[in-house]
Amino acid sequence: MNQEYPIRVLHRGMSYNRGGIESYLINYYRHMDRALVQFDFIVPEGMMIAFEDEIKTMGGVYI
Repeated sequence: MNQEYPIRVLHRGMSYNRGGIESYLINYYRHMDRALVQFDFIVPEGMMIAFEDEIKTMGGVYI
């Protein structure tokens, strides 16, 4: 597959809790090829989510 830009996947429903879906997603995000797939997140204004700093460092975008 020859693509110029990574596929962007939008996630919703993250919370500050470091269990369940938050841990599942960050585990995938840490080990995937982020040149091919990039995660973005819908977060309510002013809300912090688990692993926020790490997500931003890996290129994740908050909407």
